[in-house]
Amino acid sequence: MSVGEKSDNKNLPYHEPLLQDPATDDRLLNYLQDDKRLAEEIISRHIIARILVEFLWILSAINKLRNT
Repeated sequence: MSVGEKSDNKNLPYHEPLLQDPATDDRLLNYLQDDKRLAEEIISRHIIARILVEFLWILSAINKLRNT
């Protein structure tokens, strides 16, 4: 078989376009929602980490002021 030539094998599976299959729509929606949830969790953990670093920096600055 060469490029652009169609196969004579009629047993090959036919794939419907992704968005025309209702089951796929549900899976796609679930995937996008999970992805959004993951992004929100990463962002919230990043914010918590930043607050912790800033808090430790403030404690360090207070400690330095006490020692001077």
